[in-house]
Amino acid sequence: MNEKNATTGMPGALTSGEVLLTDSIATLQIDNQTGKKKKQKPPKPGSKKAQLVKKSPPTNSKSILRESIGTPIIYCVKTVIIVECINTIQLKNCLENVHVFYENNKLNGPLKGINFPLSVWFEWLNLNHDSLNLDELYIQRAVEQFSDGVYLIGYIKGDQQTYIHEWAHSHYFISSEFRKMVAELWATLDTKLKSVIERELVMRNYKPEVFEDEFQAYVFESPTDFGNRWKSLLLPIHKQLKSVIDVPKLDESMKLRI
Repeated sequence: MNEKNATTGMPGALTSGEVLLTDSIATLQIDNQTGKKKKQKPPKPGSKKAQLVKKSPPTNSKSILRESIGTPIIYCVKTVIIVECINTIQLKNCLENVHVFYENNKLNGPLKGINFPLSVWFEWLNLNHDSLNLDELYIQRAVEQFSDGVYLIGYIKGDQQTYIHEWAHSHYFISSEFRKMVAELWATLDTKLKSVIERELVMRNYKPEVFEDEFQAYVFESPTDFGNRWKSLLLPIHKQLKSVIDVPKLDESMKLRI
């Protein structure tokens, strides 16, 4: 449980002064004056407080946190499963393990968005089916229910830039015609600009085999992603990508009922 969630008053979250039960008898409490977490001493054996703690159902901070956050919203659009999470913690709980598996057991930088073919999910699931956490089980139920899915993206609610970036990846994977178009754009790119983009993508921990895919996703997101000095060259490409990629405006009709 992070300190921010304990003090925001978010629906379902622990409020200031509430006790956070853990598997041990010792508990964490929010100081009403300072707003900081402080550790309480365990109650004396035989006291009424000790008896109350003993009767409390076993739990842990992760389960309480999950209950306060709730479950992610799952949208299904065409053949894409879209996982909209409330915050970074939920995104990590749902998809970080399979994302790290997809990235060859590496996590490159802060986790803002996730994308991968569903074949990767099944490959990872085959190795980890007996050790899924509650959020991963929820995602698995969504995958089983939406049988038309071939790709999955995940992002944090309100982060529109990341959403459209991840959607661009799904379009690149699904459409062979779009991949061909991107290959032509990449091949005819200004030589100096291409060198700048390649260096930047290496700094962002991308491998050469995904340069074209990342190039289109970042330029679709913004024509200035690789620097304002290149806007005049990338703006026409940005507009061309926008004319082809149709980013869905998510609504209730697209939600998967689990």
